[in-house]
Amino acid sequence: MAEFDRDLNEIKKIKNKPIKVTDEPEIESYRLQVRISPADLKRLQKLSEETCTSMSMWGSIFIHDGLDDREAKKKDKKL
Repeated sequence: MAEFDRDLNEIKKIKNKPIKVTDEPEIESYRLQVRISPADLKRLQKLSEETCTSMSMWGSIFIHDGLDDREAKKKDKKL
């Protein structure tokens, strides 16, 4: 009977402890920003629909309106 009580007490201790799901360190997320053409954006949207993947899974998407990077950065700062 003593063995049963000891096992029962061990179960109670385990039951009251928070459960740690994994020993892996927390994964950091990174945000990727890219500029793509409107045609590439449409292709990416179609690919997302075909693969049932959210657009957010592809990263932050900015539409490139034909400006070179220097002009685009100036335009972004104005916004």
